[in-house]
Amino acid sequence: MGLAEAIDTKLRRHRVPATLLEIEITESAATKDLGLAVKSVRALRDLGIKVSVDDFGTGYSNLGQLQRLALTAIKIDRSLVASLPDCPRAAAIVHATVNLAHRLGLKVVAEGVETRAQLGALRSIQCDEAQGFLFCKPLSAERFLAWARTHRSGDRILTHPVRERAL
Repeated sequence: MGLAEAIDTKLRRHRVPATLLEIEITESAATKDLGLAVKSVRALRDLGIKVSVDDFGTGYSNLGQLQRLALTAIKIDRSLVASLPDCPRAAAIVHATVNLAHRLGLKVVAEGVETRAQLGALRSIQCDEAQGFLFCKPLSAERFLAWARTHRSGDRILTHPVRERAL
């Protein structure tokens, strides 16, 4: 049984719609065996599962792989976000990444957002969502459940829209 089949079995058993699930794969995992990654991502997407690439911009992938993988989102690594807004080169890289992703029809999530200045920089370049310590520090399972109940926005609770919500 492959990954997609195993996940589909679990989703059906627990009566969870596949559209509520988003799987993250790391850039390094996607580039290790590109053929397998393309096949696996396509199978997950055929089920309706969203798939994003995590730690984008930290590995050695080439941009051509973005067109082969049927992704729904990319997550810009915290190492690029950390220098915002003070480093013009980092800002240029993040801005170019957001523009490229949007042209490919992908959502962009910025990881490691810790300051309002970083959030403002991400807003100015039209990044879609952000996550990081600015919104919430790591929590135990019990505390997370309590936090999630008070911070739920539709079916998304782990990221925050950058453009739609003033913090």
